[in-house]
Order: sequence, then C-alpha cells, then structure tokens
Amino acid sequence: MKRLIIIILAITMALPLTASAAPIELGIGPRPQAMGMSYVAIANDAYAAYWNPAGLARLEKSEITGMYWMMPEVKNISVNYLAFVSPLKFGGNPAGIGLSVLRKAATLEEGLDDTQSDISETAYSLSLGYGWRTRTAFGMT
Repeated sequence: MKRLIIIILAITMALPLTASAAPIELGIGPRPQAMGMSYVAIANDAYAAYWNPAGLARLEKSEITGMYWMMPEVKNISVNYLAFVSPLKFGGNPAGIGLSVLRKAATLEEGLDDTQSDISETAYSLSLGYGWRTRTAFGMT
C-alpha cells in the first residue's frame, strides 16, 4: 500500500502541468505577511493550502480562514481568499486536505473619458499533504 502511494505521488509530480492560473504574487494571510513572506517552511495552518501543501500533513484540527484585502497603495484592487483544511489519517500516517479559492480583482480607468474596465482572476485549488516517517511530508495542489 505504501509503495503504491509513493509510486502515484512520484508519477503525479513527474507529469508536466500545462494549465495553471496566472501567478498571483501577493502575501496571503496576516502571519505570512508579518514574517516577510518567509512562511513556506512553517506553514501548518489553513494558509498551508496556499504556501506549502505539505504542511497540511501537520494539521492538528480542521480550520477555515478567510481574508479580504483592499490594497491602500493602489486604487481599486482587492484580494479575497477563503480556505478550508482538515487533517486525515491515511494508512496510519498523517495527511491533510485543503480546498481554497483565491480571487484578485481590479477596476481600471482608461482613456481621456475615464472609461472603467473590470478585470479579475480566480484560482480554485484542491491541496493534499501526506506525512511520511517523522519529519518528511509531501504535498501537491
């Protein structure tokens, strides 16, 4: 059973992924922002679904989090994030699953007559984390 899981994870990670959302370079979550965006190594809460899905294997309880952020330095740009994560046991090892939605929207004023254009992008994610042995975890989104 463990060998099958490792083979499936290895094949999944080796496959080339061609479809993905546009990169969203924002600090999602207050704790990661306070740490200067250096959150990947310790992501072990609901924000792990965004920063490092391997951290989902270290969850102790189910969590839900939401964030709304209006950028003060740039007019008319907003960011919304909603995530639900839950710990699991898989084959006696710790695991976790996360569902998240990230939306970025902006209203642009263009031309001499100040016409407005609304643009947005939304990324839906399913994240999985699997703990192996004591200090090793694998994750994928």
